[in-house]
Amino acid sequence: MTDFDIIAREVSGYRARFEAIEKRLDEVEKVNTRLEEAALATARALQEIARHWDAVYEAMRPKDASQLVR
Repeated sequence: MTDFDIIAREVSGYRARFEAIEKRLDEVEKVNTRLEEAALATARALQEIARHWDAVYEAMRPKDASQLVR
C-alpha cells in the first residue's frame, strides 16, 4: 500500500465525519431557533406581567389630597 492509498483512505473517512458534524450542526441550529423564539415569547409575557403589576401598584398607591374625588 502506498502513501497515497493511506492518505486517500484517511481522507475518505473524514468526509463521513464532516457530514455527521454538518447534520448535527443543522439540528443544533434548529433547536437554537426554537429556543430564541421561546425566549422572545417569555420576554413578551414578562413584559405583560410587569405592566399588570405596575397597574396594580398604581391602583393601590395612596392618593394625595389633589387626587381625591370630592
